[in-house]
Amino acid sequence: MKKILFLGLVMFQCLTMQAQDWKFSVGAGANFNGPAGKTASEGRRFGYHLGGTAQYEFSQQSSWYVGGSLLWTQKGNKMTIGETAPDNKKIYRKASTDITYLQIPLFAGKNFDLGEQAKLFVEFGPYAGLALFGKNKYAGQSTSKIFEKNGYKRFDAGLAIGAGIQIADHYRLKLGYEHGLTNIRKGKDPSYYNRNITLSVGYAF
Repeated sequence: MKKILFLGLVMFQCLTMQAQDWKFSVGAGANFNGPAGKTASEGRRFGYHLGGTAQYEFSQQSSWYVGGSLLWTQKGNKMTIGETAPDNKKIYRKASTDITYLQIPLFAGKNFDLGEQAKLFVEFGPYAGLALFGKNKYAGQSTSKIFEKNGYKRFDAGLAIGAGIQIADHYRLKLGYEHGLTNIRKGKDPSYYNRNITLSVGYAF
């Protein structure tokens, strides 16, 4: 019994020491998505993101870390479509697309001390996302059937880079950019690649 208790204490101590190298944070912020490709898009579509992050710091002396996030994030686009009316006049109507993803970024990062209470960090890595739902709006009408034939693919993947500042070991401000590498349009429709600028605030535990 004593051996079992001793072994349990040793395992608990090891887990505790290991957990000290992990840092967890939550965050939320804004997306400014403007796709690239042959799609007819203008400006950037505003959305939001929120989620949690876990990162592993290699040691007290090392400034390098790796980690991953689980995010709920909105992307999309907006455009103006021209039509010819029966009287041959040109009519312009607003259209937009909104797609909500469950996204997992993986990253490596490095911290740079700015003093006792602040540090700069930079991160880089791949991301993958699965579209949960979405909708198209045009001329006051909307439809959620955007993942059918000749619509959008549900899978997206690309690369992301970010930089920010952390104050007092808790408060984080981050600016990021996501560069989609997957054409998310099906069939022969114009190509569409997500390009997303993010601005987020977070709290590290």
